[in-house]
Amino acid sequence: PRGTTHTATATFRRADGSVVSGLPVSVSVTGANPFQIDAFTDAAGRASWAWAGANPGTDVIEFAAFFDG
Repeated sequence: PRGTTHTATATFRRADGSVVSGLPVSVSVTGANPFQIDAFTDAAGRASWAWAGANPGTDVIEFAAFFDG
């Protein structure tokens, strides 16, 4: 619902399963409440973002990161 805070979290891991900390991540939301922000993964490899939509409708969130490993 409009005004409700939503939180999305993504965990980034290497091919061997170990987490990637300090990784720059682009977080983007499209839909009724679009925005984009840059974040970094924490010590557990997680990047999270919380937002409260002002407009009614559907939002789609995407986390993107590029790393070698």
